[in-house]
Amino acid sequence: MKIYKHEQYLEHEIYLPTTDQFYPNYPNDTVRVKVILCTKIWGYPAIRTCVWGADDCGYDRDEKFGTKKQARQAYKKRVDEINSWKVVTRKKLKELGFITA
Repeated sequence: MKIYKHEQYLEHEIYLPTTDQFYPNYPNDTVRVKVILCTKIWGYPAIRTCVWGADDCGYDRDEKFGTKKQARQAYKKRVDEINSWKVVTRKKLKELGFITA
């Protein structure tokens, strides 16, 4: 986890297996999943969750919050959710509200 306190920014990154093609996948058929908490940078508290292959194929989901506290709580929940994923598929991402980036 990277913490940039001066920018009000937290980042959690993990590589997870996939059964789909992300053009190309990372080694061992994995994708990079990143959860980012920004409490100031965008002008409002938000979380961005990104799932990317090793080049330019990826999916994002943004969530906006009314307060920093809500965003921090949701960030912790999102990190726990991502850490529980066994396999990442494009179908699963679309069902969860991710869009192509």
